Amino acid sequence: MSKFQIEKAREVEKILEANFGEGRREPDWEVVDRVEQIINESTELFVGRSEEFQKLDKFLADKSSGLMLVTAGAGFGKTGLLANWVDRERQGNRCFIAYHFFSQQYDKTRSVKSAYWNLLRQIYTYYKLYYEQPPNDRDELSKRLYNILKERGAREDQPLVIVIDGLDEIDAADIPFSLPFLTSLPQNVFVIASARAELGEEPKYLENWSERSQKLHFEDLPRGAIADWLKQTGDGELAAFAGDTNFVTKLDEITEGFPLYLSYLIDELSQAVKQNKIYGNYWHKRPRDLKTMLSSS
Repeated sequence: MSKFQIEKAREVEKILEANFGEGRREPDWEVVDRVEQIINESTELFVGRSEEFQKLDKFLADKSSGLMLVTAGAGFGKTGLLANWVDRERQGNRCFIAYHFFSQQYDKTRSVKSAYWNLLRQIYTYYKLYYEQPPNDRDELSKRLYNILKERGAREDQPLVIVIDGLDEIDAADIPFSLPFLTSLPQNVFVIASARAELGEEPKYLENWSERSQKLHFEDLPRGAIADWLKQTGDGELAAFAGDTNFVTKLDEITEGFPLYLSYLIDELSQAVKQNKIYGNYWHKRPRDLKTMLSSS
């Protein structure tokens, strides 16, 4: 048997052991399902972030590789932005998207080990390594992520974009966290990450991200997006309000374009209209109370 044949036989043995041997790791499909659930919930209704979409697109078009950090305060729609961008991109062929969404809503998504496994699982698909089995150990997962990108880089036919949402929602025991390959991204490999932060703020969970990243910070929704939101709500029960300039202006002034507060009021308004109830009894609430509560939580 030639040396080449021996090496090939060993490769086959390694693949069989990884996928069918005693050390095989059972795939944690709940992590995958929870991330998909986050994306599905975040893409049900999405308005008003066309400018941010364009900036994400421009980042890929203008750079040969790099990191973009998306920040906003609590309740401004970071997850919605990235979920909808990911959903659009994975339906096309401009790039391959590997993604993970950390969320306090689902504990399964919050560990760095789960994120490494989920990303590596997708990156194996990108490289067509269909029979590779991710390691079990967190450090080995990190090492494998680093090595595979270092050794292979991006495919010639398709850039690789790694999207990570919710750096602020990682399990506290894993903070601070950064991807192992951030300091040396190969050509046509991009990372887009998001975290809760006010403009200029650098919380502990961003200490490994801010210095080497291009920034995208966003705040209030534009007034036109409020009208679109009214049109798209439910079964169209609020569409008539969308054409009322005074009504939209009033809603904008009361909420100050704060998406989370808008969501609350529009849901209340939708229910009130369906039930033929007066909706003016809650206009006096102030969004700044919600903002203060969220920023201090």
